[in-house]
Amino acid sequence: MLLGASLKFVLRPLRQVEKQADAICRREFPIQEALPNIPELRNVVLAMNRMVEKVKGMFQHHIELNDHLHHQLNTDAVTGLSNRQHFDQCFKAALTVERAAACGALMLIRAGDLQAMNVKQGRQQGDDYLCGIAESLQETLDENVSEGTHYLLSRHSGADFALFVPTISEYESQDLMDKIYSALQELEWQLDEMQAIFIGALYMPTLSTETNFMALADGALSQAQNERVSGCFWHKVGKSEVSISAHEWSSMIQQAIKENDFFFYFQPVWEVIHGERHLLFNEIMIRMRAGEKEYAAGAFMPMATRFHLLPQIDTLVIEGVLDGLQVLPENICINCSIASIQDEEFISRLKSMLENNPLLAPRLTFELPANGLSFSGDAIRDFALMIKQYGAKLSLHHFGRGSSEFAYLQTLPVDCLKIDRHFIQRVVTDADTRFFVRSLVAIANSCDIKILAEGVETEQQWQALMDLGIQGGQGYWLGKPSLEHIIG
Repeated sequence: MLLGASLKFVLRPLRQVEKQADAICRREFPIQEALPNIPELRNVVLAMNRMVEKVKGMFQHHIELNDHLHHQLNTDAVTGLSNRQHFDQCFKAALTVERAAACGALMLIRAGDLQAMNVKQGRQQGDDYLCGIAESLQETLDENVSEGTHYLLSRHSGADFALFVPTISEYESQDLMDKIYSALQELEWQLDEMQAIFIGALYMPTLSTETNFMALADGALSQAQNERVSGCFWHKVGKSEVSISAHEWSSMIQQAIKENDFFFYFQPVWEVIHGERHLLFNEIMIRMRAGEKEYAAGAFMPMATRFHLLPQIDTLVIEGVLDGLQVLPENICINCSIASIQDEEFISRLKSMLENNPLLAPRLTFELPANGLSFSGDAIRDFALMIKQYGAKLSLHHFGRGSSEFAYLQTLPVDCLKIDRHFIQRVVTDADTRFFVRSLVAIANSCDIKILAEGVETEQQWQALMDLGIQGGQGYWLGKPSLEHIIG
């Protein structure tokens, strides 16, 4: 008995080594501080510690390299805003994604003659001026755009900037244009001579890919320049269309919640195993009924965010899915909002639902927006640990939009990553994008995370993604959302 206890004590460091190895598989890198007295065991522990440090360094270097590439691909070097390529791709994605906003405003801003300014006052003065414009625009937007609204702001070229604000009313878009114009006019005192400020604003009651909104916004900018000195021009697309006010949206959504007037479409998400496509799960696409009309998630969810109604909607969706899983044979993916996972009542009800459905919970994947990591990383980690107690999985979508997302892969217990569609749109033609995707695949593989693509629209995109090691995906080419779920 004494011999057994002694042996157990002697072998304790080896059990710690085993725990270290398991931790590395979870993307954790612990170091054993207490070293055994036996020289041979001490050497084993020291060697393991060195290996842990080396693996941690390699992983961190890979993430930093991807961050740097992401920054180069998408960021304007002078202002730190998105560059034109990134804006164009994100704007296109905003028009085509299932959760696209119902309406929005697009503004093109021309803030002076940068070339003449560089010649007269030097490039540094011109760069300072551009940074001042960028800072002024961001401050104005942060003060006047509703919390939770993810706008796109970029520098296109010279002193030309572009802005897209989803889910904004007609009045709000006109008011925002006026406030941006006033803020930029106040910057003129910094220069020896006045700079002409022009804004062409386009209000879009309905977003779609059928209308060339950028061309219409460019026309609005030309109209503004007819003022010769400085000026703004606001234009509404399809003036015969009736816009829904924010108050009307609030009433409609609350009524739908009260009557549980939501229903589901299903979009298949596939994984590739040995070259063959297999159904991974069906993703829920929520719709809302209001009177005789039906609205996609993109039409009402931004307004639901604005009026803090997302936890109630997410609760109804999960309840409906769990009821349906009694008869549906396939696994299901449910989108949840960051607001919901930070809501104590939602979390309490979700725990209760998962506890009461122990056989169904392992068939669920909960999906969160990856950009939430930058401001709610702890809440996402806590949510992931909670759902995994019941066997459910976690997926992150729109991954790659922000560079800060990569650092969380080291410790976050995530099962799937969906690469944002604006990378998918460029993967066939852009070598830098392919390198970025290949690097992201390598990081995900090293973390035992399934890497998927969202927004696959052509066979050429799908083949390019397969060549880069993507393990699956979704998109209109692979299967459109429908009322009928796909059976694997």
